[in-house]
Amino acid sequence: MLNLEFGIWDSGTEHFRAKNYDTSADLIERSMLYVSRDEESRSRRADCFRVLSICHIALQHLDRALEFVNEAYKVLSFLLILCQMVLGVASYI
Repeated sequence: MLNLEFGIWDSGTEHFRAKNYDTSADLIERSMLYVSRDEESRSRRADCFRVLSICHIALQHLDRALEFVNEAYKVLSFLLILCQMVLGVASYI
């Protein structure tokens, strides 16, 4: 499944670079179906949400863009808290 995810992601980013935002958003959303929800995949999910929000801003779908911005914020907030916990524990060692 990982190869399928990256193939769809790569195709979506190619369309993004070509400013085909509608197709890019569709492909990036499809690639997210193959991204697991575990901690190791959180940065990949955040990247997907970031690209999706930019696509929808370009398409003037501002409500949809805001949804993706909020999702990216949730993922990144978790990563920030996780980093703070690790750094906090590391300072006691």
